[in-house]
Amino acid sequence: MLPKEGEDVHIEPGMHVILDIDTPILNLLIVNGRLSFLDKVDKTKVILQAKQIYVRAGELSIGEEDKPYEGEAQITLHGERKEQTLIMSGSVVSGNKLIFNTGTVKFFGKTRDRHSRMRISVYKGKTEALVSTGLDWVAGDDLYFAPTNH
Repeated sequence: MLPKEGEDVHIEPGMHVILDIDTPILNLLIVNGRLSFLDKVDKTKVILQAKQIYVRAGELSIGEEDKPYEGEAQITLHGERKEQTLIMSGSVVSGNKLIFNTGTVKFFGKTRDRHSRMRISVYKGKTEALVSTGLDWVAGDDLYFAPTNH
């Protein structure tokens, strides 16, 4: 049975859950087994949503070192500043939007080249930039400018 929004989810030792759908916003996800993301053939995005994720004695993985994740995976943490915090153990108090890891977290994605040179200067208010060819950009990629002292 699939969890409902606001529920706590526990992945117990010995369990291997393969995430292939977008989750509702979970309250707390505790991983003592293994949680991995399915690399979909159609490359659609898989989204994990929770207020808190605690990888306790288990593993959270996206892709493998020898088989990087080719699709798009997203983990979104939800919460408000004034919401209750979580006590992980008797002495560890956390915030209300977190990934807390005492187990194993591994993310392997395909290598992409997103560096280029500006072909012409871009000034405040401009909406286009001319860059060198050969980039591995796809629709939806964010564009960040690293300031230089030149």
